[in-house]
Amino acid sequence: MNGTITDAAEVSVLVLYSHFTLQINASPDAPDIDFEQTVADINESLVTLMSGDSGHRAAVRVELLAASFGAPMPPAETLVVAGQVISDGSPLLLAGVTTGEVHELFAPPAGRYVLRVTCSGRDRMLAELAAGRNADGVERWLIQMWPAGSVMPG
Repeated sequence: MNGTITDAAEVSVLVLYSHFTLQINASPDAPDIDFEQTVADINESLVTLMSGDSGHRAAVRVELLAASFGAPMPPAETLVVAGQVISDGSPLLLAGVTTGEVHELFAPPAGRYVLRVTCSGRDRMLAELAAGRNADGVERWLIQMWPAGSVMPG
């Protein structure tokens, strides 16, 4: 990857009701969430991440990049979605839905960011759960954000 990572955090989050959230601002707007999305519903202050199922822990890495980068296309089984968010400079909060589990990550500087969300391991996670096995950490998420309008020097 060509992007310089200026901050990052890795956590696992309990998934119930097949989704979890990344809160961008201290007081996010209450968006109308589109639960028909297969990967994520990105609003300016709240990102709702759509898991393949419930009852497992998703592995999540969030990266703040200095600028956009020319990333190679991920493997075919990886799901990707992109959008823009606006940070008020508050710490990012990754939360399970109805679990009370909240992870305070890093605080990106206030401003507009491009967000790229990728998810992999979903099919394997579903197979593990269907077989009655532990699927914790099998579904993996990478959330990358960088200042809107920035480009890598080249």
